[in-house]
Amino acid sequence: MGLSLNFARSNKQEDRKSASTKPAGSFSYASWLCILLLAMAVGTGAEQDRKLIKKVDPEYPAIAKKLSLQGTVRVEITIATEGTVKSVVTLGGNPILVQAVEEAVKQWKYSSGPEETKKTLDFKF
Repeated sequence: MGLSLNFARSNKQEDRKSASTKPAGSFSYASWLCILLLAMAVGTGAEQDRKLIKKVDPEYPAIAKKLSLQGTVRVEITIATEGTVKSVVTLGGNPILVQAVEEAVKQWKYSSGPEETKKTLDFKF
């Protein structure tokens, strides 16, 4: 059983007639809007913004210089409650550049928080 959304406006007489015959799972446009706004306001702990306290920049590897490697490395980090980087998951990038990013990011330190936080970061070389 799914819910269908009907955003079409109707006249007041039809609204009064159908108000008593609406199925229990039906919501008005205003109700859906309120639900959406509440969901956006509440969010999840995984989206909370944590302040970066210590940042170590990745070093451009010598082999990458020789090969003139360029590109972007994308990683997702998990920040533990005490602010350390708990894990680094590579989402894309050249493996030589990825290694430099992972080594640097593992040394980062964030402010403490009530729960673990995930962030996606891009590094351009």
